[in-house]
Amino acid sequence: MARPSIRDVADVSLELPADCHALEVSDPTALVQVLGWLKATSGSHHVLFRGQAALHDGSLAPSGLRSPGGGVVGPKGLASHNAEMTAYIDALWNAPCECAEVRRSFADGHLCTERSPGRGQTLMRGMRRAVTEPLLQHYGLRTRWVDLVDNVWVALWFACHVYVSTDGGRFAYLRPRASERGAFAYILVLDLGGLTPTEIPGYWLGPDTRLVDLRYAAPSNYVRPHAQHGLLVAPRGPLAPEEMRSVSTRVRAVIRIDLDLAREWLGEGRMVSSYVLFPPAVRDEGYRRLLRYAPEPPERLGAFTFVGPGH
Repeated sequence: MARPSIRDVADVSLELPADCHALEVSDPTALVQVLGWLKATSGSHHVLFRGQAALHDGSLAPSGLRSPGGGVVGPKGLASHNAEMTAYIDALWNAPCECAEVRRSFADGHLCTERSPGRGQTLMRGMRRAVTEPLLQHYGLRTRWVDLVDNVWVALWFACHVYVSTDGGRFAYLRPRASERGAFAYILVLDLGGLTPTEIPGYWLGPDTRLVDLRYAAPSNYVRPHAQHGLLVAPRGPLAPEEMRSVSTRVRAVIRIDLDLAREWLGEGRMVSSYVLFPPAVRDEGYRRLLRYAPEPPERLGAFTFVGPGH
């Protein structure tokens, strides 16, 4: 669909699919307007954003399934990750899933509505098994989910910062990106199309993707996903390399903004600080509980990350 003429919005040339808009925006009100146009013309109530410091060839491969050579791992890697993630979630719950006689695959795992009683378990009371994996993604583990937000300023914040980690992802901090000529902040705009709600609050299913809003699906004791307007999307379907690419096909537009302009728009208020977006364990009870009681994850899944202040 041809876009309307909007002041301070220009078409740019980027390596993207033909049906994906590539735009450069140079005014904050123009950013609001172009996002409004993308929402109004989507026919969907699920137009969401992802802030990035680089385009990564347009790939949105989940962190747990990225191949060192690019793209996603093959069938053997998918199966290994699935087995280790399933076993680890069972360990967090102290038992396998009780809602079915046969263990469910990733394709229909949304059917598990089991809730944690919070007694003698690592997870907070009221946590649902079906949303455990996306929650783990928010606290540093490598999963099959991709982080999104519905607040463009949070997306812009992530596009303006660099995540620096060490010791296998055990320790990290976020620092502002250095200003340099030709540096941009990127916002990917995803249109997930028609989604159907499930029995689980904040959990929707589409024909090829699934979406979780942790602000509804997880107790607010887990402060980080609530602070970050945390939504996550994952493929829906059998575990196969082609299915894992379904999230990337939902990118409808890429917006780039001069990095210095983006940082000027955000300012330096406390609400856009790493302290608020990554609250320390002393303020985040769910995070503290995971650090204190969760069993050590397998190496393939990474680690719960201690996030310190940036500079």
